[in-house]
Amino acid sequence: MHPVFIHKKILAAYLIVWTIFGLLFASFIAHPLTSDWVFSLIYTLPLFHFYGLVCLSAWYLCKFFPIKKSGVVKVFLIFSIAALVNSSFWLLLGIEWSALLERSFNAASIASFDVIEPRLFFILGFTLYLLSGAGHYLAIVYDEAQATQRRLIELHALAREAELKALRSQINPHFLFNSLNSISALTATDPKAARRMTELLAEFFRKSLDAGKKEFVTLKEEIELTSYYLDIEKIRFGKRLITDIQVDETCLSRTVPPLILQPLVENAVKHGIAHIIEGGTVTIKAECGKKSLHIAVENPVDPDRPIGTGNRLGLENIRDRLSAIYDSKSDVVVRDKTNTFIVEILIK
Repeated sequence: MHPVFIHKKILAAYLIVWTIFGLLFASFIAHPLTSDWVFSLIYTLPLFHFYGLVCLSAWYLCKFFPIKKSGVVKVFLIFSIAALVNSSFWLLLGIEWSALLERSFNAASIASFDVIEPRLFFILGFTLYLLSGAGHYLAIVYDEAQATQRRLIELHALAREAELKALRSQINPHFLFNSLNSISALTATDPKAARRMTELLAEFFRKSLDAGKKEFVTLKEEIELTSYYLDIEKIRFGKRLITDIQVDETCLSRTVPPLILQPLVENAVKHGIAHIIEGGTVTIKAECGKKSLHIAVENPVDPDRPIGTGNRLGLENIRDRLSAIYDSKSDVVVRDKTNTFIVEILIK
């Protein structure tokens, strides 16, 4: 079906354009002194509306003879022939319509119909059909450009989704590897703690798998998941690991990608607390504005450590995930100080 007939508004606009053409032609043929405008409109409007529908056939020629494949010369010849045929038919129809009106009304009322120049009528029909073809080509090019843009957006979305899934899949095995090592170490020294740790690990993965099915979770859910990890690590480190969670209640309903905090806390424990004999405090802070969200994870570090050491796979995953989701509206800031390591997540 012709695209004009699919949308009623487009069809109405198309008919209005041809109505304007008919009004202009009626003003041209109507004699200012002897002609009746009513009869001029009776003559021109039906003819132009009909020819407007005839010119819609140009769309099928445009689809069947694309310029890129057929060439400009061939397309011009095809449309010239089509315009010649259709304008000739329109001229004959105009003559018959004029004769019908002459039989229906008295000659005085239709004096203006006798002044119509057949050649003018033919040239006008020929030109209008060529213009219709040019307009249809432009519409097709525009539709193809829109379709190409939609496909690019869809492909970009699919690529981003695949990237997010790949990054997300790196997190769980990474955490599982470290947790199983901890359980293995506790099995010989503290079987009860190892059992408790296994139960917490199972509960963590149950909740994380549920969260992993979602694109976003609330900050409250993310904090709860992170707390399970910290409870697991507290079994291993005992009093050496202290946690301090300072989250503004107004931020708890904000949404974030799932498992965005756990790698930060894991790094805080593994590369901070684990290397300090007396241990320390892992602090999680969250503040939010009307549209922004600021999350910070802070932990003490050994002042004698070489600056910049440690496995930063988790940080890179978070940075890549946030970039894929929020583009330039997010940032991950790392502050590596002498005694403190801070990672801040900014979402605008």
